[in-house]
Amino acid sequence: MGSKPSHHAITAREGARPEGRDRERSLRLKTARRLPAGAMTDTADEKALIHCGWGRLIFADTFPDSPSLVDTLLEEAPGERDIAFYATSPHVALSLAPQQVFLDPSHTYRLWLADYRASRRRPMGFFVRRLRNRSDAEAVNRIYAKANMVQVPTDFLLNNVSSRRLTYLVAEDETSGEIVGTVTGIDHYRAYNDPQRGASLWCLAAEPQASHPGVGETLVRQLAEHYLARGRAFLDLSVMHDNEAAIALY
Repeated sequence: MGSKPSHHAITAREGARPEGRDRERSLRLKTARRLPAGAMTDTADEKALIHCGWGRLIFADTFPDSPSLVDTLLEEAPGERDIAFYATSPHVALSLAPQQVFLDPSHTYRLWLADYRASRRRPMGFFVRRLRNRSDAEAVNRIYAKANMVQVPTDFLLNNVSSRRLTYLVAEDETSGEIVGTVTGIDHYRAYNDPQRGASLWCLAAEPQASHPGVGETLVRQLAEHYLARGRAFLDLSVMHDNEAAIALY
C-alpha cells in the first residue's frame, strides 16, 4: 500500500444464497483439516510485522481493528514500501485514509506443502544456495534494480544471513559464479508465532540476461522444499494481477 487515492467502492451483496454459504463453510472445513492442531484456536502475536529491508510486511489479521492497522501503515518510512497482508476488511481500511492508502491490485496464491511434489528436472547450468556474503547481497540489489524493485540495504541482508525468520536464496551460474536469481522467504511461525505454521514468498527476481531456463521455478521450488522440511503447512505469495509470466509460473 502507498500514497494513492481510491475513488471506487465495492459493496458486498447481502442475503447470499444458501448454496453460497454452504460452499464457504465447506472451504473453511477443508482448510482447517490441512492446518496443524491448534491452528484455529491458538493466538498469534498481536500487531505482528516484520521489517524486510524494502519496508515492513504487516500481518493485518493480527490487528484488532482497521484503525490500528491504518495507523501502522501511515508510519511508513520514506523510501520504503510497507505492505499489509491478509487484510480481512480492506474496504474499511481504505475508507479511513482514502488519500494515503490504496488496495494493491494483486492476487494471492497458496501452495499447500503437503501436496507439493518435487520436480524430476534438475537445473542446467546453475544451482541454488543461501545468500552468504556482501558480493551476493550486491548482486541481489543489481537484479532488484533491473526489475524496478525496491533495493534492500546491503548490511540488512548480511545481518539476516542466519535469520530464522527471513530466508534469502540465490541462483548461481555454475561457470561464471554470477548470481542470476533471488527469492526471499518469510517463516510466519518464527516471525509472529503463527498458529497456522505458514510461510510466504517475496521478491522473486531473475537476471533478465540469464541464458538458463527455469531459474524462477527452481527458486520457488527450493523455497517450498525449505519450508516443507521445517514443517510449515503452506507457502503464500502475492503477485500483480497483470504479471502473466509470474502467474503462469505459480
